Amino acid sequence: MSRPNLSKNYVILDSNIIQYFNNELLASKILGILRDAIGDSYSLAISDFTFFELLNGSTIKKEQEMVIHLNGITRFYVKKTVLVAAAHLGCLYKEDGMDPGNIDIGDLIIGASAVLSGSYVFTANIRDFPVPFFKVELNKLIEYEVKGAQKFLNVAFLKPDVEVIGKYHASRLKQLPLIKSPT
Repeated sequence: MSRPNLSKNYVILDSNIIQYFNNELLASKILGILRDAIGDSYSLAISDFTFFELLNGSTIKKEQEMVIHLNGITRFYVKKTVLVAAAHLGCLYKEDGMDPGNIDIGDLIIGASAVLSGSYVFTANIRDFPVPFFKVELNKLIEYEVKGAQKFLNVAFLKPDVEVIGKYHASRLKQLPLIKSPT
């Protein structure tokens, strides 16, 4: 896996999108949406946390398959700056009246990676990337069948609203007391 080239545009795949690739019919529909929406304008990426989630508890065979499939996708490493940004994102959610405990840590990390890199997030669970911090840029409903029952999967491209996040963050910083350095 390669490191991100930040002069490129990226779409970070949420872990749930990759998990749906296990279903052949869903995989082809999801790939079709990706092709139609981003074409050659964007590169696909995943967070290190997604890599962890997909490999955690897997069999050796599943791990080998996953590593092969994910090998060509750019990977956003979970560095200290990403962890701090994820924690701050959780604080902003809380200040907006949300319970950050309802958002998975991995989604905070994916969201922070998108904020820091200016990337889109492609997910099947938009609740994990709440408004006003993320804007839905494209929303598609996929219809499919499982054992004769009709099912629906909602997928969306989300863009971090950096302006809103910046305003919330600036407001938060004004409320923090100044800490004097020890002399």
